[in-house]
Amino acid sequence: MQEGIDAELMTVVNVPNGEMPWCYSAADALLLCSDYEGSPTSIKEALACNRPVVATDVGDVGELLSGIAGTRICPQDVGAIARNLREVFDWSRSSEFRGRAAMAKYDQALTVNKIVEVYADVLSNFRARTVGRRLLRSG
Repeated sequence: MQEGIDAELMTVVNVPNGEMPWCYSAADALLLCSDYEGSPTSIKEALACNRPVVATDVGDVGELLSGIAGTRICPQDVGAIARNLREVFDWSRSSEFRGRAAMAKYDQALTVNKIVEVYADVLSNFRARTVGRRLLRSG
């Protein structure tokens, strides 16, 4: 490669979801060069498998990678992608990647607890308004 990267690009297609952690674990990094995305599951999965990420700025990738050392967002340009990939490889040789820790906020148990808290808050407000209306009617 022109940027001096000794890497092999492996594409993953038609792999069952249960097998994907093996694919991520076998890789040195995830490269996502999409034109359009919403909230790419592949980014979250790679981070959960503790793999660095180089991606174009699509969907919520900027938010997902914000503050995670060892990740890069770059323009969809071959030279920029190669430079960022080299930087990620160089960085990961000398530093510990903490993608898995960054994904802890998406833990299913935490998400369920937050949803339950929202419902509890709504129910509490509903009850308070109902009691308030009864007091107004009886007064």
